[in-house]
Amino acid sequence: MAQFTDVYDCDFNDKGTVLGKGAFSIVHRCVNKATGEVCAVKVINTAKVKSSDIAKIEREIAICTMLKHDHIVRLRNHYKDRTHYYLVFEYVSGGELFDEIVTRSFYNEKDARDCMYQILVGLQHCHERNIIHRDLKPENLLLASREKDAPVKITDFGLAVLMENGPSYFGFAGTPGYLSPEVIKRQAYDTQVDVFACGTILYILLCGYPPFWDDNQQALYEQIKRGSYDYPSPEWDTVTPEAKDLIDRMLTTNPTRRITVAEALKHPWLADASVPSTVHRQTTIDELQRFNARRKLKGSVKAVMGVGRMLSLTAAASMFMRKGNRGASEPGVVQQETITSTDTAAEKDTLALLTANQRLFKAILFRDWSTYKFVSPTTPDCSQSRFSYLTTCTTLFRELVDEDVTCFEPEAKGYLIEGLNFHKFYFENLPRRDSSQVNTTIIDPKVKLMGDSAITTYVRLTQSIDKDGAPRTQRSEETRVWTRAADSPHGWKNVHFHRSGDASA
Repeated sequence: MAQFTDVYDCDFNDKGTVLGKGAFSIVHRCVNKATGEVCAVKVINTAKVKSSDIAKIEREIAICTMLKHDHIVRLRNHYKDRTHYYLVFEYVSGGELFDEIVTRSFYNEKDARDCMYQILVGLQHCHERNIIHRDLKPENLLLASREKDAPVKITDFGLAVLMENGPSYFGFAGTPGYLSPEVIKRQAYDTQVDVFACGTILYILLCGYPPFWDDNQQALYEQIKRGSYDYPSPEWDTVTPEAKDLIDRMLTTNPTRRITVAEALKHPWLADASVPSTVHRQTTIDELQRFNARRKLKGSVKAVMGVGRMLSLTAAASMFMRKGNRGASEPGVVQQETITSTDTAAEKDTLALLTANQRLFKAILFRDWSTYKFVSPTTPDCSQSRFSYLTTCTTLFRELVDEDVTCFEPEAKGYLIEGLNFHKFYFENLPRRDSSQVNTTIIDPKVKLMGDSAITTYVRLTQSIDKDGAPRTQRSEETRVWTRAADSPHGWKNVHFHRSGDASA
Protein backbone atom coordinates (compact mmCIF):
# COMPACT_ATOMS: atom_id res chain seq x y z
CA MET A 1 0.00 0.00 0.00
CA ALA A 2 1.38 3.42 -1.00
CA GLN A 3 2.57 5.75 1.72
CA PHE A 4 2.32 9.54 1.75
CA THR A 5 6.00 10.04 0.95
CA ASP A 6 5.68 7.71 -2.05
CA VAL A 7 3.16 10.04 -3.69
CA TYR A 8 3.99 13.51 -2.39
CA ASP A 9 7.06 15.67 -1.87
CA CYS A 10 7.10 17.60 1.42
CA ASP A 11 10.01 18.76 3.57
CA PHE A 12 8.56 18.58 7.07
CA ASN A 13 11.69 20.23 8.49
CA ASP A 14 11.24 23.32 6.33
CA LYS A 15 9.22 25.91 8.25
CA GLY A 16 8.43 27.56 4.93
CA THR A 17 6.05 24.73 4.04
CA VAL A 18 3.90 25.23 7.16
CA LEU A 19 0.45 26.65 6.35
CA GLY A 20 -1.07 26.35 9.80
CA LYS A 21 -0.96 24.59 13.15
CA GLY A 22 -3.50 22.98 15.44
CA ALA A 23 -3.30 21.45 18.90
CA PHE A 24 -2.30 18.03 17.50
CA SER A 25 -1.71 18.71 13.83
CA ILE A 26 0.37 20.74 11.40
CA VAL A 27 -0.70 21.66 7.86
CA HIS A 28 2.10 21.67 5.28
CA ARG A 29 2.27 22.57 1.62
CA CYS A 30 3.14 19.51 -0.48
CA VAL A 31 3.43 18.58 -4.16
CA ASN A 32 2.11 15.51 -5.98
CA LYS A 33 5.16 13.89 -7.58
CA ALA A 34 3.26 12.62 -10.61
CA THR A 35 1.01 15.59 -11.44
CA GLY A 36 2.85 18.54 -9.89
CA GLU A 37 -0.37 19.63 -8.14
CA VAL A 38 0.22 21.71 -5.02
CA CYS A 39 -1.82 20.41 -2.08
CA ALA A 40 -2.17 20.95 1.67
CA VAL A 41 -1.51 17.99 3.95
CA LYS A 42 -2.87 17.89 7.48
CA VAL A 43 -0.43 15.80 9.52
CA ILE A 44 -1.85 14.42 12.78
CA ASN A 45 0.47 12.89 15.35
CA THR A 46 -1.44 9.92 16.76
CA ALA A 47 0.81 9.80 19.82
CA LYS A 48 -0.65 13.12 20.97
CA VAL A 49 -4.34 12.28 20.63
CA LYS A 50 -6.68 10.16 22.73
CA SER A 51 -8.04 6.89 21.47
CA SER A 52 -11.50 8.49 21.26
CA ASP A 53 -10.07 11.16 18.95
CA ILE A 54 -8.92 8.50 16.50
CA ALA A 55 -12.58 7.71 15.80
CA LYS A 56 -13.20 11.41 15.10
CA ILE A 57 -10.30 11.51 12.64
CA GLU A 58 -11.66 8.45 10.85
CA ARG A 59 -15.11 10.08 10.78
CA GLU A 60 -13.68 13.26 9.24
CA ILE A 61 -11.94 11.19 6.56
CA ALA A 62 -15.14 9.25 5.79
CA ILE A 63 -17.22 12.41 5.53
CA CYS A 64 -14.69 14.34 3.42
CA THR A 65 -14.42 11.35 1.07
CA MET A 66 -18.17 11.67 0.39
CA LEU A 67 -17.94 15.37 -0.51
CA LYS A 68 -16.97 16.36 -4.04
CA HIS A 69 -18.15 19.87 -4.84
CA ASP A 70 -16.70 23.10 -6.25
CA HIS A 71 -17.63 25.02 -3.11
CA ILE A 72 -16.12 22.55 -0.65
CA VAL A 73 -12.39 22.08 -0.02
CA ARG A 74 -11.84 18.60 -1.41
CA LEU A 75 -9.94 15.73 0.21
CA ARG A 76 -7.54 14.40 -2.43
CA ASN A 77 -6.03 11.44 -0.56
CA HIS A 78 -5.44 10.13 2.94
CA TYR A 79 -2.69 7.95 4.38
CA LYS A 80 -1.77 6.39 7.69
CA ASP A 81 1.40 4.96 9.15
CA ARG A 82 2.36 3.84 12.66
CA THR A 83 2.63 7.38 14.04
CA HIS A 84 0.69 9.76 11.81
CA TYR A 85 -2.39 10.40 9.72
CA TYR A 86 -1.90 12.37 6.49
CA LEU A 87 -5.01 14.09 5.10
CA VAL A 88 -4.22 15.65 1.72
CA PHE A 89 -6.60 18.46 0.68
CA GLU A 90 -6.72 20.69 -2.38
CA TYR A 91 -4.66 23.81 -1.86
CA VAL A 92 -6.66 27.04 -1.54
CA SER A 93 -4.60 30.23 -1.50
CA GLY A 94 -7.17 33.02 -1.26
CA GLY A 95 -7.39 33.18 2.52
CA GLU A 96 -10.53 33.80 4.54
CA LEU A 97 -13.54 35.30 2.75
CA PHE A 98 -14.10 37.96 5.42
CA ASP A 99 -10.45 39.06 5.26
CA GLU A 100 -10.72 39.53 1.51
CA ILE A 101 -13.95 41.53 1.68
CA VAL A 102 -12.41 44.30 3.80
CA THR A 103 -9.74 44.89 1.14
CA ARG A 104 -12.32 45.67 -1.56
CA SER A 105 -12.74 49.23 -2.80
CA PHE A 106 -16.40 48.51 -3.58
CA TYR A 107 -18.79 46.15 -1.77
CA ASN A 108 -22.56 45.99 -2.14
CA GLU A 109 -25.61 43.90 -1.28
CA LYS A 110 -25.21 41.86 -4.47
CA ASP A 111 -21.69 40.90 -3.40
CA ALA A 112 -23.09 39.62 -0.10
CA ARG A 113 -25.78 37.74 -2.03
CA ASP A 114 -23.18 36.10 -4.30
CA CYS A 115 -21.14 34.94 -1.28
CA MET A 116 -24.15 33.46 0.51
CA TYR A 117 -25.37 31.75 -2.66
CA GLN A 118 -22.07 29.88 -3.01
CA ILE A 119 -22.04 28.89 0.66
CA LEU A 120 -25.58 27.51 0.46
CA VAL A 121 -24.91 25.61 -2.78
CA GLY A 122 -21.95 23.89 -1.12
CA LEU A 123 -23.99 23.27 2.03
CA GLN A 124 -26.82 21.75 0.00
CA HIS A 125 -24.34 19.16 -1.29
CA CYS A 126 -23.64 18.23 2.35
CA HIS A 127 -27.28 18.11 3.43
CA GLU A 128 -28.27 15.95 0.47
CA ARG A 129 -25.88 13.38 1.93
CA ASN A 130 -27.22 13.89 5.48
CA ILE A 131 -23.96 15.53 6.58
CA ILE A 132 -24.19 18.25 9.23
CA HIS A 133 -21.16 20.56 9.24
CA ARG A 134 -21.86 21.91 12.78
CA ASP A 135 -19.14 24.58 12.69
CA LEU A 136 -19.96 27.04 9.93
CA LYS A 137 -18.29 30.36 10.72
CA PRO A 138 -16.11 32.97 8.93
CA GLU A 139 -12.87 31.09 9.68
CA ASN A 140 -14.18 28.10 7.72
CA LEU A 141 -15.09 30.04 4.57
CA LEU A 142 -12.09 30.32 2.25
CA LEU A 143 -11.40 31.60 -1.25
CA ALA A 144 -9.89 29.26 -3.84
CA SER A 145 -7.33 31.88 -4.93
CA ARG A 146 -6.55 35.59 -4.79
CA GLU A 147 -7.98 36.16 -8.24
CA LYS A 148 -11.07 38.33 -8.66
CA ASP A 149 -14.33 36.37 -8.26
CA ALA A 150 -12.53 33.29 -6.92
CA PRO A 151 -15.06 30.73 -5.64
CA VAL A 152 -15.93 30.48 -1.94
CA LYS A 153 -15.16 27.10 -0.37
CA ILE A 154 -16.36 25.53 2.88
CA THR A 155 -13.62 23.85 4.91
CA ASP A 156 -12.95 22.09 8.25
CA PHE A 157 -15.26 19.12 8.66
CA GLY A 158 -13.62 18.11 11.94
CA LEU A 159 -16.93 18.49 13.81
CA ALA A 160 -19.16 17.21 11.01
CA VAL A 161 -21.45 14.24 11.65
CA LEU A 162 -23.47 11.89 9.47
CA MET A 163 -27.18 11.86 10.27
CA GLU A 164 -28.46 8.35 9.68
CA ASN A 165 -31.88 8.13 11.39
CA GLY A 166 -33.27 11.65 11.40
CA PRO A 167 -32.83 14.30 14.11
CA SER A 168 -30.82 13.21 17.11
CA TYR A 169 -28.66 14.76 19.80
CA PHE A 170 -25.13 14.65 18.40
CA GLY A 171 -23.53 16.56 21.26
CA PHE A 172 -22.84 20.18 22.15
CA ALA A 173 -20.50 21.24 19.36
CA GLY A 174 -19.76 24.40 17.40
CA THR A 175 -18.70 27.99 18.01
CA PRO A 176 -20.77 30.03 20.54
CA GLY A 177 -21.93 32.90 18.31
CA TYR A 178 -23.11 30.52 15.56
CA LEU A 179 -24.85 27.85 17.64
CA SER A 180 -28.56 27.26 17.05
CA PRO A 181 -31.15 27.38 19.86
CA GLU A 182 -31.70 23.62 19.72
CA VAL A 183 -28.00 22.88 20.24
CA ILE A 184 -27.85 25.29 23.20
CA LYS A 185 -30.93 23.65 24.69
CA ARG A 186 -29.32 20.23 24.12
CA GLN A 187 -32.26 19.03 22.09
CA ALA A 188 -32.29 16.66 19.13
CA TYR A 189 -31.14 18.46 15.97
CA ASP A 190 -30.47 17.94 12.28
CA THR A 191 -29.08 19.82 9.27
CA GLN A 192 -31.12 22.90 10.23
CA VAL A 193 -28.39 23.93 12.69
CA ASP A 194 -26.23 24.80 9.66
CA VAL A 195 -28.99 27.02 8.27
CA PHE A 196 -29.08 29.00 11.52
CA ALA A 197 -25.31 29.50 11.32
CA CYS A 198 -25.70 30.70 7.72
CA GLY A 199 -28.29 33.22 8.89
CA THR A 200 -25.74 34.61 11.32
CA ILE A 201 -23.09 34.75 8.58
CA LEU A 202 -25.47 36.50 6.16
CA TYR A 203 -26.32 39.10 8.81
CA ILE A 204 -22.59 39.83 9.22
CA LEU A 205 -22.05 39.98 5.45
CA LEU A 206 -24.62 42.77 5.22
CA CYS A 207 -23.67 44.95 8.19
CA GLY A 208 -20.24 43.81 9.43
CA TYR A 209 -21.24 42.71 12.94
CA PRO A 210 -23.14 39.68 14.30
CA PRO A 211 -26.84 39.58 15.26
CA PHE A 212 -26.07 38.10 18.67
CA TRP A 213 -23.26 39.53 20.76
CA ASP A 214 -22.33 39.54 24.44
CA ASP A 215 -19.02 39.08 26.25
CA ASN A 216 -20.89 36.91 28.74
CA GLN A 217 -21.39 33.55 27.07
CA GLN A 218 -24.54 32.66 29.00
CA ALA A 219 -26.10 36.01 28.09
CA LEU A 220 -25.16 35.33 24.46
CA TYR A 221 -26.90 31.95 24.61
CA GLU A 222 -30.03 33.57 26.05
CA GLN A 223 -30.11 36.02 23.12
CA ILE A 224 -29.85 33.15 20.65
CA LYS A 225 -32.55 31.07 22.35
CA ARG A 226 -34.93 34.07 22.29
CA GLY A 227 -33.95 35.01 18.73
CA SER A 228 -33.23 38.48 20.09
CA TYR A 229 -31.77 40.59 17.28
CA ASP A 230 -32.82 43.63 15.25
CA TYR A 231 -31.84 45.77 12.27
CA PRO A 232 -30.40 49.02 13.66
CA SER A 233 -30.51 52.28 11.74
CA PRO A 234 -28.78 53.67 9.76
CA GLU A 235 -26.67 50.72 8.55
CA TRP A 236 -29.69 48.54 7.81
CA ASP A 237 -31.81 51.28 6.19
CA THR A 238 -30.33 50.58 2.75
CA VAL A 239 -30.69 46.78 2.95
CA THR A 240 -33.63 45.40 0.98
CA PRO A 241 -36.67 43.87 2.76
CA GLU A 242 -36.04 40.64 0.85
CA ALA A 243 -32.61 40.23 2.45
CA LYS A 244 -34.04 40.84 5.92
CA ASP A 245 -36.83 38.35 5.22
CA LEU A 246 -34.33 35.63 4.33
CA ILE A 247 -32.34 36.33 7.51
CA ASP A 248 -35.53 36.12 9.58
CA ARG A 249 -36.41 32.76 8.03
CA MET A 250 -32.89 31.42 8.62
CA LEU A 251 -32.74 32.66 12.23
CA THR A 252 -36.15 31.26 13.17
CA THR A 253 -35.70 29.70 16.63
CA ASN A 254 -38.00 26.75 15.89
CA PRO A 255 -36.02 24.41 13.59
CA THR A 256 -39.20 22.85 12.12
CA ARG A 257 -40.28 26.30 10.91
CA ARG A 258 -36.81 27.39 9.81
CA ILE A 259 -36.20 27.60 6.09
CA THR A 260 -34.15 24.73 4.61
CA VAL A 261 -31.12 25.17 2.36
CA ALA A 262 -33.10 24.03 -0.69
CA GLU A 263 -35.88 26.52 0.12
CA ALA A 264 -33.39 29.31 0.78
CA LEU A 265 -31.85 28.86 -2.66
CA LYS A 266 -35.31 29.49 -4.13
CA HIS A 267 -35.90 32.58 -1.99
CA PRO A 268 -36.42 35.74 -4.12
CA TRP A 269 -33.33 37.43 -2.70
CA LEU A 270 -31.10 34.58 -3.90
CA ALA A 271 -33.03 33.42 -6.96
CA ASP A 272 -33.55 36.90 -8.42
CA ALA A 273 -30.42 38.34 -9.97
CA SER A 274 -31.71 41.93 -9.63
CA VAL A 275 -30.32 42.46 -6.12
CA PRO A 276 -29.25 46.13 -5.71
CA SER A 277 -25.64 46.59 -6.74
CA THR A 278 -25.13 50.37 -6.86
CA VAL A 279 -24.93 51.19 -3.13
CA HIS A 280 -21.39 50.86 -1.74
CA ARG A 281 -21.53 49.55 1.86
CA GLN A 282 -18.52 51.32 3.37
CA THR A 283 -20.00 51.11 6.86
CA THR A 284 -20.20 47.33 6.47
CA ILE A 285 -16.52 47.16 5.53
CA ASP A 286 -15.56 49.38 8.49
CA GLU A 287 -17.57 47.25 10.91
CA LEU A 288 -16.23 44.05 9.36
CA GLN A 289 -12.66 45.23 9.93
CA ARG A 290 -13.42 45.63 13.63
CA PHE A 291 -15.25 42.30 13.72
CA ASN A 292 -12.29 40.52 12.08
CA ALA A 293 -9.92 42.04 14.62
CA ARG A 294 -12.09 40.94 17.56
CA ARG A 295 -12.43 37.35 16.40
CA LYS A 296 -8.72 37.06 15.62
CA LEU A 297 -7.96 38.50 19.05
CA LYS A 298 -10.03 35.77 20.69
CA GLY A 299 -8.41 33.17 18.48
CA SER A 300 -4.89 34.26 19.40
CA VAL A 301 -5.72 34.34 23.10
CA LYS A 302 -7.25 30.84 22.96
CA ALA A 303 -4.23 29.50 21.08
CA VAL A 304 -1.80 30.75 23.71
CA MET A 305 -4.03 29.80 26.62
CA GLY A 306 -4.17 26.27 25.27
CA VAL A 307 -0.45 25.82 25.95
CA GLY A 308 -0.96 25.03 29.59
CA ARG A 309 -2.84 25.66 32.80
CA MET A 310 -3.74 29.34 33.26
CA LEU A 311 -3.25 31.26 36.50
CA SER A 312 -5.59 34.25 36.73
CA LEU A 313 -4.37 37.20 38.82
CA THR A 314 -7.12 39.70 38.07
CA ALA A 315 -7.45 40.92 41.64
CA ALA A 316 -3.76 41.62 42.05
CA ALA A 317 -3.62 43.32 38.67
CA SER A 318 -6.63 45.53 39.40
CA MET A 319 -5.24 46.51 42.81
CA PHE A 320 -1.92 47.45 41.25
CA MET A 321 -3.58 49.56 38.57
CA ARG A 322 -5.76 51.39 41.10
CA LYS A 323 -2.79 52.16 43.37
CA GLY A 324 -0.66 53.21 40.42
CA ASN A 325 -3.27 55.57 38.95
CA ARG A 326 -3.57 57.46 42.25
CA GLY A 327 0.16 58.17 42.25
CA ALA A 328 0.83 58.75 38.58
CA SER A 329 2.87 61.84 37.86
CA GLU A 330 2.05 61.93 34.15
CA PRO A 331 -1.30 61.67 32.36
CA GLY A 332 -2.50 58.09 32.39
CA VAL A 333 0.95 56.64 33.14
CA VAL A 334 1.14 54.33 36.14
CA GLN A 335 4.27 54.46 38.24
CA GLN A 336 6.01 51.23 39.20
CA GLU A 337 5.03 50.03 42.65
CA THR A 338 7.72 48.81 45.02
CA ILE A 339 7.75 45.03 45.22
CA THR A 340 8.43 43.78 48.74
CA SER A 341 10.07 40.54 49.73
CA THR A 342 6.70 39.17 50.87
CA ASP A 343 5.32 39.20 47.33
CA THR A 344 4.94 35.80 45.69
CA ALA A 345 6.77 35.01 42.46
CA ALA A 346 3.47 35.16 40.59
CA GLU A 347 2.66 38.59 41.99
CA LYS A 348 6.11 39.85 41.02
CA ASP A 349 5.58 38.63 37.48
CA THR A 350 2.14 40.26 37.41
CA LEU A 351 3.47 43.64 38.52
CA ALA A 352 6.42 43.38 36.13
CA LEU A 353 4.15 42.69 33.16
CA LEU A 354 1.75 45.49 34.03
CA THR A 355 4.63 47.91 34.50
CA ALA A 356 6.00 46.87 31.11
CA ASN A 357 2.59 47.57 29.57
CA GLN A 358 2.51 51.01 31.17
CA ARG A 359 5.94 51.88 29.76
CA LEU A 360 4.72 50.92 26.32
CA PHE A 361 1.60 53.11 26.77
CA LYS A 362 3.80 56.03 27.73
CA ALA A 363 5.94 55.50 24.63
CA ILE A 364 2.83 55.46 22.44
CA LEU A 365 1.45 58.55 24.18
CA PHE A 366 4.63 60.54 23.50
CA ARG A 367 5.30 58.93 20.07
CA ASP A 368 8.64 57.79 21.49
CA TRP A 369 9.91 55.04 19.22
CA SER A 370 13.20 54.45 21.06
CA THR A 371 11.38 53.94 24.36
CA TYR A 372 8.79 51.69 22.72
CA LYS A 373 11.53 49.42 21.47
CA PHE A 374 14.08 49.95 24.25
CA VAL A 375 13.64 50.71 27.96
CA SER A 376 16.32 51.86 30.40
CA PRO A 377 15.57 50.59 33.93
CA THR A 378 18.05 52.92 35.68
CA THR A 379 19.84 56.20 35.08
CA PRO A 380 23.63 56.05 34.53
CA ASP A 381 25.99 58.06 36.71
CA CYS A 382 26.36 61.42 34.96
CA SER A 383 29.72 62.06 36.67
CA GLN A 384 31.32 59.48 34.40
CA SER A 385 33.32 60.50 31.39
CA ARG A 386 31.26 61.05 28.25
CA PHE A 387 32.58 57.83 26.71
CA SER A 388 31.80 55.80 29.83
CA TYR A 389 28.38 57.43 30.12
CA LEU A 390 27.43 56.52 26.53
CA THR A 391 28.82 53.02 26.97
CA THR A 392 26.73 52.55 30.12
CA CYS A 393 23.63 53.82 28.29
CA THR A 394 24.21 51.35 25.49
CA THR A 395 24.45 48.41 27.88
CA LEU A 396 21.43 49.49 29.96
CA PHE A 397 19.02 49.87 27.06
CA ARG A 398 17.49 46.45 26.56
CA GLU A 399 14.73 45.25 24.27
CA LEU A 400 11.21 45.13 25.67
CA VAL A 401 9.51 44.31 22.36
CA ASP A 402 10.89 41.40 20.34
CA GLU A 403 12.27 42.26 16.90
CA ASP A 404 10.01 39.59 15.36
CA VAL A 405 6.86 40.61 17.23
CA THR A 406 3.65 39.65 15.41
CA CYS A 407 0.47 41.67 15.59
CA PHE A 408 -3.10 42.06 14.42
CA GLU A 409 -4.14 45.71 14.20
CA PRO A 410 -7.05 47.49 12.49
CA GLU A 411 -4.60 49.18 10.14
CA ALA A 412 -3.45 45.75 8.98
CA LYS A 413 -6.98 44.97 7.75
CA GLY A 414 -7.05 41.64 9.55
CA TYR A 415 -3.70 40.38 8.29
CA LEU A 416 -0.90 39.11 10.50
CA ILE A 417 2.00 41.58 10.57
CA GLU A 418 5.49 40.47 11.55
CA GLY A 419 8.37 42.57 12.82
CA LEU A 420 8.72 46.10 14.17
CA ASN A 421 8.70 47.94 10.83
CA PHE A 422 4.91 48.10 10.85
CA HIS A 423 4.94 49.80 14.27
CA LYS A 424 7.80 52.11 13.33
CA PHE A 425 5.91 53.36 10.27
CA TYR A 426 3.08 54.68 12.42
CA PHE A 427 5.39 56.18 15.01
CA GLU A 428 7.09 58.17 12.25
CA ASN A 429 4.00 59.20 10.29
CA LEU A 430 1.24 59.90 12.81
CA PRO A 431 1.14 63.49 14.09
CA ARG A 432 2.44 64.08 17.61
CA ARG A 433 -0.23 65.12 20.11
CA ASP A 434 0.01 67.41 23.09
CA SER A 435 0.39 64.82 25.84
CA SER A 436 -1.09 67.19 28.44
CA GLN A 437 -4.40 66.89 26.59
CA VAL A 438 -4.37 63.07 26.51
CA ASN A 439 -5.22 60.64 29.29
CA THR A 440 -5.03 56.86 29.08
CA THR A 441 -6.95 54.62 31.47
CA ILE A 442 -6.67 50.85 31.74
CA ILE A 443 -9.94 49.01 32.38
CA ASP A 444 -10.26 45.41 33.65
CA PRO A 445 -6.58 44.39 33.39
CA LYS A 446 -5.82 40.66 33.59
CA VAL A 447 -2.59 38.71 33.65
CA LYS A 448 -2.46 34.99 32.86
CA LEU A 449 0.78 33.11 33.46
CA MET A 450 1.82 29.77 31.99
CA GLY A 451 5.37 28.91 32.88
CA ASP A 452 7.64 30.90 30.57
CA SER A 453 4.75 32.57 28.73
CA ALA A 454 2.09 35.07 29.76
CA ILE A 455 -0.87 37.05 28.43
CA THR A 456 -1.98 40.52 29.46
CA THR A 457 -5.46 41.63 28.42
CA TYR A 458 -7.21 44.92 29.08
CA VAL A 459 -9.41 47.65 27.63
CA ARG A 460 -7.60 50.92 26.94
CA LEU A 461 -9.69 54.09 27.20
CA THR A 462 -8.00 57.14 25.64
CA GLN A 463 -9.50 60.57 26.36
CA SER A 464 -8.30 63.68 24.57
CA ILE A 465 -9.25 67.20 23.52
CA ASP A 466 -9.42 67.79 19.77
CA LYS A 467 -8.30 70.94 17.95
CA ASP A 468 -11.73 72.51 18.44
CA GLY A 469 -11.64 71.96 22.20
CA ALA A 470 -14.20 69.14 22.13
CA PRO A 471 -13.61 65.99 24.23
CA ARG A 472 -12.94 62.72 22.43
CA THR A 473 -12.99 59.19 23.83
CA GLN A 474 -11.54 56.17 22.07
CA ARG A 475 -11.75 52.60 23.30
CA SER A 476 -9.65 49.60 22.25
CA GLU A 477 -9.40 45.99 23.40
CA GLU A 478 -5.81 44.86 23.61
CA THR A 479 -3.86 41.68 24.25
CA ARG A 480 -0.12 41.19 24.58
CA VAL A 481 1.62 37.82 24.62
CA TRP A 482 4.96 37.67 26.44
CA THR A 483 7.85 35.26 26.95
CA ARG A 484 10.48 35.33 29.66
CA ALA A 485 13.66 37.15 28.64
CA ALA A 486 16.67 37.73 30.87
CA ASP A 487 17.81 40.71 28.77
CA SER A 488 14.58 42.65 29.34
CA PRO A 489 14.35 45.09 32.27
CA HIS A 490 11.14 43.46 33.54
CA GLY A 491 12.16 39.91 32.72
CA TRP A 492 9.60 39.65 29.89
CA LYS A 493 9.61 40.36 26.17
CA ASN A 494 6.49 41.17 24.12
CA VAL A 495 6.18 38.73 21.18
CA HIS A 496 2.59 39.29 20.01
CA PHE A 497 0.25 42.28 20.12
CA HIS A 498 -3.41 42.45 19.15
CA ARG A 499 -5.64 45.50 19.15
CA SER A 500 -9.28 45.76 18.09
CA GLY A 501 -11.69 48.66 18.25
CA ASP A 502 -10.77 52.32 17.84
CA ALA A 503 -7.15 53.29 17.30
CA SER A 504 -5.46 54.56 20.44
CA ALA A 505 -3.93 57.98 20.79
